[in-house]
Amino acid sequence: MISLSTDLKDIYRPSLSLMHILCLKAAFEGSALEEDMWVQSEDGKTVGAVAKNGGRLYLFSPHGDTDELKEFINTVGFSEIFTEKATAKRLGLKTEKEYEVLLRRSVKSAEFDPFGIGLSPLYDGLKFGEDGDISLPSFKDFAADISHRLRHGAAVAALNENSAALGFKCEKGVIINGISVKRELRGRGLGRLILSELLSYSDGDVLAAAEAKNTEFYIKNGFEVIDKAVIAR
Repeated sequence: MISLSTDLKDIYRPSLSLMHILCLKAAFEGSALEEDMWVQSEDGKTVGAVAKNGGRLYLFSPHGDTDELKEFINTVGFSEIFTEKATAKRLGLKTEKEYEVLLRRSVKSAEFDPFGIGLSPLYDGLKFGEDGDISLPSFKDFAADISHRLRHGAAVAALNENSAALGFKCEKGVIINGISVKRELRGRGLGRLILSELLSYSDGDVLAAAEAKNTEFYIKNGFEVIDKAVIAR
């Protein structure tokens, strides 16, 4: 059974799709911007979760009823789905983009000031990485989303004149949303330094999605590959 709910207790495992759902819950639950969120239950136990953010569905259901999921996603509608590769294959979805999912355990060592970084400088810093994995929305959309997350303790960031990093946060950990370094300064260890600063604000599991060409960077910085995730249709 799939029903509207934000009750995600006793479901956690290191999964990028689930962490996205948990981060949406941390940012928007109880607000006027609350996202559509559902849980999938079988025999009284929660076995999956879905959240809709704009046209994208975040889908976590490693073992949920396949036919039920197919009917559900077609009913609610979507422009794209972010989920684990195995789940997309099980649902017969067409993969548009594939990522390696990487995990690092982290211990918090510093307090993060959500108002210590301006949104415009952060946006400009992240634009350094638009030639790679980072794809930024308009500044208006970015500012509305990130300012809300920062105010609710659901985002962390690091910034200097040559690099920037952003992560989404929930009680279970952090998703690295983007790391960028000025093109002309790459290969000098600046990515490692800005990642280290971001990790210093991170409790619990830290998850990242990387294209194959960038996987080695995360592995060299203490991450391990645990899964594959996809954007699918």
